[in-house]
Amino acid sequence: MEVLKHLVPKVLEPNGYEGRQQEKSGYSEKVKGLLYFCGKSLESRHKQRLTIREFIFTHGLDKWSLNSRVDCWINYVVKSDVKKLSLHFAAGYYDLPSVLVAKSITVLILRQCKLDANCGDINLPFLKKLSLSYVDADDKTIQKLVAGSPVIEDMKFLKCHGLKSIKFSGLIKAKSIEVELNDDLERLELEASNLCRVVISQTKQCEINLLSSNNVRMLTLSAPNITDKWLHNHFSQLPLIEYLSIYSRTLERLKISIHSLKTLYLMHWGSLIEVDIDTPNLCKFTYCGRNVIPFSSNALALSEVTYQMLKPPLDIAPWNVEKIEFLTKLGKSKQLTLTSTSAKDLVIPKKLRDSLPSPPYNVKQLKVEISQPRTGQEIVELVDSLLWISPLPEILIILHRINMEPWMTFKLQLGLVRAIAPSVAMALAEA
Repeated sequence: MEVLKHLVPKVLEPNGYEGRQQEKSGYSEKVKGLLYFCGKSLESRHKQRLTIREFIFTHGLDKWSLNSRVDCWINYVVKSDVKKLSLHFAAGYYDLPSVLVAKSITVLILRQCKLDANCGDINLPFLKKLSLSYVDADDKTIQKLVAGSPVIEDMKFLKCHGLKSIKFSGLIKAKSIEVELNDDLERLELEASNLCRVVISQTKQCEINLLSSNNVRMLTLSAPNITDKWLHNHFSQLPLIEYLSIYSRTLERLKISIHSLKTLYLMHWGSLIEVDIDTPNLCKFTYCGRNVIPFSSNALALSEVTYQMLKPPLDIAPWNVEKIEFLTKLGKSKQLTLTSTSAKDLVIPKKLRDSLPSPPYNVKQLKVEISQPRTGQEIVELVDSLLWISPLPEILIILHRINMEPWMTFKLQLGLVRAIAPSVAMALAEA
């Protein structure tokens, strides 16, 4: 039996030049020809009983008359025992046909479609991964969908509409769940004994409960109603957690006492005034914020520390005494990374350097990431400032990113930095 990956190309989308010219003679005929070819191809494979391993469809045509044609295609694909089905409808909410009784599907990815509340029985016995983005569905439908997928392992719910309550229990196989930016969601309750990865990112009030989830190793939390008490109660039930990322506007004091924790990402928000970290096995620590906060920690010998400096208001200087003290507390880390939008914001003013002792930094690698354009003079000043933070790094890296892609990287041995950094900076400025 032949296994086929069938892809409907994005040429169907009338975007850009072709989209603007679609009313011209010949364009519509080409589209009709392509649609006809795709339909006949799928029909032929169905009649030959050939298995379609993967079907990816992006529907960008704003013509609802195509719905019956698309229904027919999906019907062929389902009957061809498709394994991975990915449907992206960009023109509006599309009423999904009977893919929810496709016994062969192992991966189901849906975007901008509607799941009918009266869809009847849902039977997806082999479904392992489910991803719903911009999907219109109510609580009952989602509950039936998950209940009808007994071996589901990976779930994602992003910006779904009409979903007010998620309550999953008895999910023995579930390992990962992502719940992000679902504005109608009011309650989230998870009970899955083998769940390893949990990502919750909500901008509105949502009651969150993690029950019998003591195998969670990765937890990302971003929600307005996460409180000190909530964290205290849940941390005691997460003895194996290794990765933790926290952001909440209502937290005032944060105490983290997790001996298994290895990676911590902390984003500073307005109400937080104190942090106490008791994590003896912590290896990587990332802090993101405009200002630093008082914190105590017994995890000083870190392998990696990253300080993501958010741009302060115009009337506030990027550096102050508190930020220097913050770096001092993390001075035993092997690698220090500083990130900012501009090189200028990462330069510690000479006046501040002259009035304070240099942080006792013994990092082996000092790395800087910037995104805004720089001048040769800015690079020279930046290098001088970095060597004040850590006079003897083995490697100094300055990474300039454009569109989040590496574009330029310095990697200089210390013995070369002082001698050639100015000339290198000038050469780059002229490039």
